[in-house]
Amino acid sequence: MKKYLIYAMSLLLAGPAFTSCKNEEDDIFEASPADRLNQAVEDYTNILCAAPNGWVMQYFTNEREPGYIYLMDFDKNTSVKIAANNKWIGNAYKEETSMFEIITDNGPVLTFNTFNDIFHIFSDPDDVPDTEIDNEQGYGHKGDYEFIVMEAKSDYIRLKGKKYSKIIEMRPLEEGKDWETYLTECADFVNTTLSSKIPVYQLHTAVGIYNLAHADYGYFYACKADGDPVTETDFIPFIKDGDGIKFWEAYKGSDEKISVQHFQLNEAGMLACTDEGSTDDYISAPAAVELVASAFPVMTLSVDKNANLERPVLASTSASWRVNLTSFTGSMIQLFDDMNRSISAYRSGQTVRTIDWAYNGSTDRLALTFRTARYNFNLYFSAKIEDGKAILTYIGGDKNGEVWYSNCDGVQAFAAKLCSAPISVVADNVMNVTKADMSISDADTFSLDIR
Repeated sequence: MKKYLIYAMSLLLAGPAFTSCKNEEDDIFEASPADRLNQAVEDYTNILCAAPNGWVMQYFTNEREPGYIYLMDFDKNTSVKIAANNKWIGNAYKEETSMFEIITDNGPVLTFNTFNDIFHIFSDPDDVPDTEIDNEQGYGHKGDYEFIVMEAKSDYIRLKGKKYSKIIEMRPLEEGKDWETYLTECADFVNTTLSSKIPVYQLHTAVGIYNLAHADYGYFYACKADGDPVTETDFIPFIKDGDGIKFWEAYKGSDEKISVQHFQLNEAGMLACTDEGSTDDYISAPAAVELVASAFPVMTLSVDKNANLERPVLASTSASWRVNLTSFTGSMIQLFDDMNRSISAYRSGQTVRTIDWAYNGSTDRLALTFRTARYNFNLYFSAKIEDGKAILTYIGGDKNGEVWYSNCDGVQAFAAKLCSAPISVVADNVMNVTKADMSISDADTFSLDIR
């Protein structure tokens, strides 16, 4: 009897504990999954509509296109005004209003559910017009118009393309900012920070330098400086982000030894990486002496229209310069005057009007092109870089160059001066280089203007 009483009391004591556990499990979710999803839809819609001056969307399509900036103003009546300025809408500011909705599809999804000429052009599956290769039929630009909402706050929204999985970020546009002015400023920032006249930019990292070619495309051809451009080049679309740029995803290099994505202009004028663990990395133009006395190997794409495809080939790129004829100092002034006198004596009335300076990577030589009113001729120099200076050696000219060189002692003296001592080179900027100051000595200087 005593044994049964003990057992009964044990059950009575255990009962409240069992009841307590059951109550805790029932309280884990106060609302059903459907209710929680509906609440998220309402919250995200409110966030979209709450930005006083709309949102800036950083939109990416595929690896062979730049990032595109869209401005969007959402209204609770489910309309959305969208504005942009890019090549696919004529490089002009345009805006158009259409409809949007946050729908439920295994989670909240932002959909732009009526056609918008400005926005849906990138999700149209037709072949992309005005491209050399007709191979985009069925997928077009590979852009999305529906986006899974990954995160949404009043100052930041993170989306993921539903079909192509590109990460799309949105931030509120500052109040009072004119939309058209903002888009113009974004384009101007990229063009003035990353000049199309610089043959490559260079990403400096702890494991080496990566050449970033074709900045004017809106996406880089990226390859380690000592790598094989044909087999190791990656494409990196980028977009303006704050006072800098952002890659469409973290770039790890062909050897996956780095991880960089976000860059901001620093006090030195370079694009400094802001990603954790990579803050010593930065992007800048090559050293000035490299820009005037060398070329850079890059990959380019050769179009085979018969096969309807592009083939990667090795190429060489360099900066083009023009000598500022009013910049000569010291003995260079007299040398230039003497050269003109000898040219005029050989061909009556002719004087040098321009001197172009360009390194040719395919022939591995520096060419100076002299032009008068009626004639032009080329003088060639070998160039090497030692201790940060350019050392030139005259190696002859083209057919015209040899004639002018042999008949004009002033041309000979001018060429000899360029070869008389190592030339120090100083650029006016670490990013958007426009001028290089050339010093043969402290007294004898001139400058080059980039073309």
